[in-house]
Amino acid sequence: MGNAIKTVYHPVPDGYILNQAGERHKCTHMKCTLRYDLGGPSVFQCGVTRPRGYYIGVTPVKVEGPMESAVAFSGICFPLVECNRQSRKAEAEAAKFFDERYQEVVRNYFPGSRVDFSKKE
Repeated sequence: MGNAIKTVYHPVPDGYILNQAGERHKCTHMKCTLRYDLGGPSVFQCGVTRPRGYYIGVTPVKVEGPMESAVAFSGICFPLVECNRQSRKAEAEAAKFFDERYQEVVRNYFPGSRVDFSKKE
């Protein structure tokens, strides 16, 4: 995936989150990103081709000073706006959708977990 266009961090007061499967992951923050991806064959899913476009990603991370670490395969990433090429118009649309929906994505994928959306870091 390409570089992040937008990244937002929110603290996790309990120090852990639970995903939909009930798996517990230690973390200090929830990292939400918007990226552009060229798409193509998925490295992790044989035979699956990812569409080209803007993607939203949500990952629990530990932030300690300047260092950040994530637990492998603990987050979710999916297309937000599919498009044939990167453009200002598509990026603006994706950024709008990202701002409107990333909190909902966190709540749906990590139900019952406390994330402090009142604080951005």
